[in-house]
Amino acid sequence: MSRSPSGGKDPLGIDPYDFVGGVTPFDADYERPNQNFRCGRERLWRKRCQRGPSVNGACRGTTECTPALRGGRYECRRRAAAGGPCSDGPLPDGRCSHSHPPCAPRRTMRAMRSRLTFVVSLLTIALIVAFLGLAPDSSARLSSISPGPLTGAHSNFTSAKGCVACHEPHGSGAASWLEAAFVPRPEGISENCLECHKFDGEPLAPHNMAALTIKASSSAMTDLTCTNCHTEHKGIDADIRGLSDAQCNTCHQKKFASFADGHPAFKPNYPHDQKSSVWFDHASHFGKHFIDDKYVERAPKMCSACHQVQNADLRVEPSSFEQSCASCHADNIPARELVLWTWPEILDNEIDQEEVVDLCGPTRDQFEAMRDRLATLEAGDLPDEPEEEEFYGVSLDYLSPFAAFILGVPSDDVDEYGGPVQSLALEVLEDGIQPLAERIDDLAGKPVSEDMFARLSPEVVKGAFCAWAANTEYESPADPEFGGWYADGVGIRYKPAKHAGVVPKAWIEFALAAPQLAAAQGADEDEIERAEIFRDSIIERDGGVGACTKCHSVHAVPAETPEMAAAIDAETEGGEAEEPDAEADAEAPAEDGLEVLDVAWQFRQADVRPFVHYSHAPHLNLLGRDMGCKNCHVLDYEADYAGKMKSFDPLDFVSNFKPIQKETCTECHREGGVRQDCQLCHDYHLNPGFKLEIASHEEDAS
Repeated sequence: MSRSPSGGKDPLGIDPYDFVGGVTPFDADYERPNQNFRCGRERLWRKRCQRGPSVNGACRGTTECTPALRGGRYECRRRAAAGGPCSDGPLPDGRCSHSHPPCAPRRTMRAMRSRLTFVVSLLTIALIVAFLGLAPDSSARLSSISPGPLTGAHSNFTSAKGCVACHEPHGSGAASWLEAAFVPRPEGISENCLECHKFDGEPLAPHNMAALTIKASSSAMTDLTCTNCHTEHKGIDADIRGLSDAQCNTCHQKKFASFADGHPAFKPNYPHDQKSSVWFDHASHFGKHFIDDKYVERAPKMCSACHQVQNADLRVEPSSFEQSCASCHADNIPARELVLWTWPEILDNEIDQEEVVDLCGPTRDQFEAMRDRLATLEAGDLPDEPEEEEFYGVSLDYLSPFAAFILGVPSDDVDEYGGPVQSLALEVLEDGIQPLAERIDDLAGKPVSEDMFARLSPEVVKGAFCAWAANTEYESPADPEFGGWYADGVGIRYKPAKHAGVVPKAWIEFALAAPQLAAAQGADEDEIERAEIFRDSIIERDGGVGACTKCHSVHAVPAETPEMAAAIDAETEGGEAEEPDAEADAEAPAEDGLEVLDVAWQFRQADVRPFVHYSHAPHLNLLGRDMGCKNCHVLDYEADYAGKMKSFDPLDFVSNFKPIQKETCTECHREGGVRQDCQLCHDYHLNPGFKLEIASHEEDAS
């Protein structure tokens, strides 16, 4: 190949031989697609060699040129831009005489991207192949696209909405997706939980009680959410309600290893915190009555004779009166009569006897007097004018407490109650028992007289009042052999026929409410006192229907104070409690300071420990249903059980069983024994439940 006429260079001054084994002057800052490496000197000194690295990444900048053999000798081929042919020339063996240390070529950006793209593509293909190779129902395959299946209860209603049924949705950008994968977002989950779940009290307060606080050094511990204790996606059969003892110890200040090791001792009277609904003295019955020859054949021999051990749970309910008590006590019921009305002593007769005759007809004495008078007239004689006799009342009794309360008069002031009693008698003669019923219903604010006077014959009422208005005693046409209402002498009475009668129950309930009812009507102190006397006469245990309260507990109910009412209203309306008005309180009706009484007609589940649950059933199954109770319940023959039961204070109570000690439980509930974890006996939430729409949905689904 010959050089060009211009000294071997083209018109632009470029020697074509400079390109042999080197790089063109145009590639200084240009990366061609086929160049995978760049000169290492460029990275260090920002100046690359003229030849650049080889295709395999080897440095070719160790010499300044590649000598060419021409005419039997080697010629220097250094580029003119680098100084032209050197004065030393090539070595005899054809190597360049100017050598340099090699550099470390580095891959170009394009080459690195190509390699990364290849690796990612290969990894993606491998993951796809691996995923498709797993069984469709494999847990590994599911976990790769989902955090795990929900529990059965939650999966039933979240399928329509998907994840957003519980979780707040994240943003649509790639950064939001990446954040959602690694940063938990519990906010909003608790609010979504409360769309279905409900609790008594504050939902996110400790134990749902706003008065409780958590003392912790970390805000993560004081900010309670549902996910602090309950985590989903553990499987359809997972129990996400279960808590470990360590979780409970996280918040409780007094920490202990286990129930047997460190749990506080039970309270002194545990589990007998308040008065029971049925007053039954086990000590006197077992220690006195059941060993009496008079009752020994009828006495029960074991606890299961009176308690429904087959339905045992937190409480072991007693059997019915007919099953447990009637054999000894049923015959005493008819003797406990209720006195509705007693005609009192009357000093001055204010009743027009002619009006009595018109309403009732003549009495026997009046009829005989009229017959004698007619006979005298028929004989042609004029009858003698009857002499006005001094009035002597048929009764010497004071006004009954009920009559004094209804009429609003003193029971022992004859002059004051005489007029109202006789006026009421005339009303009864005209309208029967209705005047009394109206007075009772007006006081109660609701129709209660229907039960109080159930099966009361109008003829009995009118016959008795007709006799009393005529100043005579009433003679009953028959004895009340089978119980019910009857009148005799100067009184109207009710004779109970059996246990759980409607009439005694209604009278006791009305009597217990009488003081509050009177105060609500603006009664003065004397009238309220008469209401209390009436109440006490009805619930007197040793006479009348008050004998019901010898078994059915009467207890005080805390009256609602202005502070309580303000707090309740504020909680209901979501506001703050207002300060009570002192002037309004001073003018408040008298019932605010009265003791509100209630009677326990039915066995009740005393919810004095709402966070504790216990079941007798497994214990009775293990220890025996007949006598297994005695392992924990030991009679206390020294306790003043009867004396305390006479008090209306439900907390002023002493059981006739000795308190149960923690040591009794740890005989079995200990390490190496049966369960002793916190949730065995304790609940966290206060009366958990479901909102109405969720409960209705579940009922429809079932």
